[in-house]
Amino acid sequence: MPTATDLDKAKDLLAQGKIEQAHALAAPWFESDPDNPNLAALMGCLALAILKPNIAAPLLARAVAANPKDGQSQLALGRAYRALDRMAEAREALTIAVALLPQEADAPFQLAELLEGMGEYEAARLHYQAARDLAPDLAAIPASMARLAQMQGRVDEARHLYGEALALKPSAEIHTAFAGFLAGLGRLDESIAQYQAAVALDPGNPQAWNNLSGPLKLRGRLQESVAALKKAVAQAPGNALIHNNLALALRLEEGCAEALSHAQLAISLKPDYADAYLNLGYILNLLGQHEAAVEAIKRALAIEPKSAIFHGALGHVLNGQGDVEAAVVSFRHSLDLDPSSALVRSNLLMTLCYSPDISPKDLFAEHKRFGEIHEPQTPPAAHANVRDPKKRLRVGYVSPDFRTHSVSYFFEPVLAAHDPAQVETYLYANLLHGDAVTERLRGMADHWRDIRGLSDQEAEALIRSDGIDILVDLAGHSADNRLLLMARKPAPIQGTWIGYPNTTGLRNIDFRLTDAIADPPGACDGWHTEKLVRLDGGFLSFRPPEEAPKIEPIKPRAFGQAIFGSFNNQAKVSLVSVDLWAMILKELPESMLIIKNRSMDDPRARSQILERFEGQGIDPARVKTVGRIPGRGGHLAAYNLVDVALDTHPYSGTATTCESLWMGTPVVTLAGATHVSRVSASLLNRVGLDDLVATKPEDYVLKAVTLALDHDRLGDLRQNLRARIAASPLQDSKACAAGVEAAYRRLWRAYCAAA
Repeated sequence: MPTATDLDKAKDLLAQGKIEQAHALAAPWFESDPDNPNLAALMGCLALAILKPNIAAPLLARAVAANPKDGQSQLALGRAYRALDRMAEAREALTIAVALLPQEADAPFQLAELLEGMGEYEAARLHYQAARDLAPDLAAIPASMARLAQMQGRVDEARHLYGEALALKPSAEIHTAFAGFLAGLGRLDESIAQYQAAVALDPGNPQAWNNLSGPLKLRGRLQESVAALKKAVAQAPGNALIHNNLALALRLEEGCAEALSHAQLAISLKPDYADAYLNLGYILNLLGQHEAAVEAIKRALAIEPKSAIFHGALGHVLNGQGDVEAAVVSFRHSLDLDPSSALVRSNLLMTLCYSPDISPKDLFAEHKRFGEIHEPQTPPAAHANVRDPKKRLRVGYVSPDFRTHSVSYFFEPVLAAHDPAQVETYLYANLLHGDAVTERLRGMADHWRDIRGLSDQEAEALIRSDGIDILVDLAGHSADNRLLLMARKPAPIQGTWIGYPNTTGLRNIDFRLTDAIADPPGACDGWHTEKLVRLDGGFLSFRPPEEAPKIEPIKPRAFGQAIFGSFNNQAKVSLVSVDLWAMILKELPESMLIIKNRSMDDPRARSQILERFEGQGIDPARVKTVGRIPGRGGHLAAYNLVDVALDTHPYSGTATTCESLWMGTPVVTLAGATHVSRVSASLLNRVGLDDLVATKPEDYVLKAVTLALDHDRLGDLRQNLRARIAASPLQDSKACAAGVEAAYRRLWRAYCAAA
């Protein structure tokens, strides 16, 4: 039988963490005297130390049954019951332990944690405070109190307590908890600093590196995010979540081939990982494998059929295939599940612009709905701008597309031609990746601001601190827009321009720049929440592509032979467009049509478009499909194969129309009732080709056929159209910039007068 000294020796070994030595001493005693409550308590504590609460609990229960006033056994029993999720019994044991051990900090601490888990926050707070009074130097206590304050929304208190805990004893665990708290507040830079402190203390922890990658990604620091995740993957190669996070970061960094391998590896490690299938779908879509992308996202939906995010992603990929109707269905399903998603609602609105089946009235109602849901109902805070009608205006432009992008083709010439005496320009860039165009635009602007990683609140504060007088959105509902920032009204006058062919639906955007051809007066004004400001010289100025190759003379054709072409994106190739083009091909049985866009790299998209023509009685051999051609120069060179470009309807071309004209290939368009179908008409007017604008389907067919048969005119246009454009209002960037500035000045004077 052990003496009291023997028992104390075993307990000391346990307290020192020498579990095996303590067990070696105690086990023989317990075998010879299993009914001894002191030995049962000791063996129970040993079992608890090696994380076997199922063994510890009955031993400790036997000990406290024999001696209910054994506070340490009550405390250990409470901990064992907590580990077994037997909360009522744990609460009873820990409450007794608190009473029996008035100087033992772990008793109220354990009870506080239990009460916190049960949602009894005030009682938990009191017990945490009692534990802290007993052990003021123990960092875990203020760290837990910080977590509790965080859950109760006591932000300042939580922040202070995390600071106190780290001052007592910095640890990776506390840094990580503090970082998560800061990230939740949108304080990403501070969060990054805390996660960096965590990985410095525990560099071998893959989860710490994974955690660090999150706010880095949100801040747009993608290379650092990828680097952190690669360290995490190296330490935990079997962790599916980390592989998927790395695939996501690589996808955003445009490393799709490497991203693909990590997404596939995540799925191989966890075959029911819905998020990995979603990520895989996005990656495949970027790689042009649209059908495989659809199948991947459908796999995600099979696992989580009620995920609003997955239905929205399916809509995005279907729209890329040109399946507008199916995309609309998916977006609406997503919004049924989550009506609050601004991203999905913007995607729906963008997609509806491609649809020939929705009326202008209904499309306007859909856009107004966006504003009703996402625009603050309270008036914006007052603006501190000096109301001087003659002042040099501070004009800000917000865009994700300050790079090689169709928006920049039209924005850059105006930015370059802005009169510095009239406007001081600020570019608010919401882009992930820059390029040579980015650097060119940065050099032209008076001020450059990166806002990709800023919350709407942070970006608003920045814009207000810059004192912007007029803020102009260049994206509308297109990808990576910041309409929710615009909805906060960070500037006293706000507008939208270039990037979207419709209203934003926001009351806090005051105007939209357009012209009288793209938006005929009277007809279109009622379908906008913004005031339409029409520029006399046209609302666009085109910067010719530097990569444009030499124009080749038009090929000799036999009478009746012609090659038509459309290089617009597949979502614009509506059933209406196919019907019109089929009529043209029927009128000229010796003619052919080239359809070129990135979707034509996808077998399903190719077969669908050919089936549509076959359904209209057109031999698929007469329709040539061409996918992506590397380099803009190679893309533009393909226009040398085309005699007449056919515009899409109801969503007409903009950059595509200008590219075609610059390559000497005339464009025939069908102008509809609204901006989305009238931009090409505006562009053709600027270069003196109004006769190629049809207002009826039969006229569109007639104009295309007539032009294709007029070989002399085609030859003249091929030879002279580029020079004609260079001398036209479409390339008079100074006049366009002056018109834009005059509009800004009128709006500013009206604002000053309204004071």
